[in-house]
Amino acid sequence: MQVRQRGTAILVAALLVGASGCGSVQEILPSPTHREEKPVVRQEGKLAQLVTYFDIAVHMPAEEVKREYRMQRRLMVADTCNEARILVAMLLLNPSLHFPRTEQDPKLLQPCIEKPDGGDLEISSLARILKLQLEERREQRTTRRRLAAASSRLNAANGKIKLLEQKIEKLNQKLDALKRIERSIRERE
Repeated sequence: MQVRQRGTAILVAALLVGASGCGSVQEILPSPTHREEKPVVRQEGKLAQLVTYFDIAVHMPAEEVKREYRMQRRLMVADTCNEARILVAMLLLNPSLHFPRTEQDPKLLQPCIEKPDGGDLEISSLARILKLQLEERREQRTTRRRLAAASSRLNAANGKIKLLEQKIEKLNQKLDALKRIERSIRERE
């Protein structure tokens, strides 16, 4: 009984010391058979951080994207590939926001793609992917505009066809009436 009380007292003391931040239970009562390995903490690379930001940027509400876009646009350096340039391209791909065509220019990323100084290959590859996405989005918008214009022309043509069909129907009715009149005249004679 005394051994049990002593073991309980040691356990309680170890828990209190561990909870108070002065040490850990493992330091007080080391276990030769069980050793906990500390998890390896890796720092995320720049590319991983940018990809994470892209995932966040695509799902941001419109107002937050506008604010972030203006801030990153101010941080861009002319003809230089910096992080702000990549972030601006990512923000331009947010589906809830519509920027003017001039600001969606895929050439925005040209300094990051044509790195003459042999810059970061990962960033250059990401810039190529973003450029392709911006070009694709531009093509989709152009296609949507063309489809909308074709749809409105088709609707106008359908409206004209309906008017012509109505006119044809009226003319057919007049023709039938004239045929009846002609028949009635022949019958009288």
